[in-house]
Amino acid sequence: LGEFYAHGRAKDGLQSWCRSCFAAFRRERAQSGRIKAIYSESKVCADCLVEKPSSDFSKNWAHGTGLQHRCKDCGRVRKLLAKYGLTLEAYEALLVAQGGACAICPAVPDADSRLQVDHDHACCEGEHSCGDCVRGLICGSCNRALGLMQDDPDRLLAAAIYLSMRGASARLVTALEPSNKGG
Repeated sequence: LGEFYAHGRAKDGLQSWCRSCFAAFRRERAQSGRIKAIYSESKVCADCLVEKPSSDFSKNWAHGTGLQHRCKDCGRVRKLLAKYGLTLEAYEALLVAQGGACAICPAVPDADSRLQVDHDHACCEGEHSCGDCVRGLICGSCNRALGLMQDDPDRLLAAAIYLSMRGASARLVTALEPSNKGG
């Protein structure tokens, strides 16, 4: 049974094709070029009902047009609400309150990127947040750093102390000491 994907509407709850056969079918369909020929210059978003360029939609090989049925902006709004309990207005208010920059470092997102929602993982079980545990908006680098340090303030403080004592400035001072000049 582990060889079959789940399918909510099937009587037995499984897809009729095994995983490897389904993967082969999708590869063949993607390589056939059928999907690429269906792309059009624009598409109407199913959520906001606005006609937008095809580049505003993510790819979806399973859909007849080869594109998602909702635009990237509407998808982002849905994800904010579903995953973090935030409306777009609440996200933008938080961004303004932070001066448009990461809550940790001075990074300001460019036009192609956005700040990520940081929330307290200890508050809520699973992948979704209740919305009350959102701490702020942070850049991808700071988000990864917090994750790697397991959101542990003691570990982060220890890393900061370590860097301040042994960082680049400490190496520079050591290299400039009279005993290290070779004389």
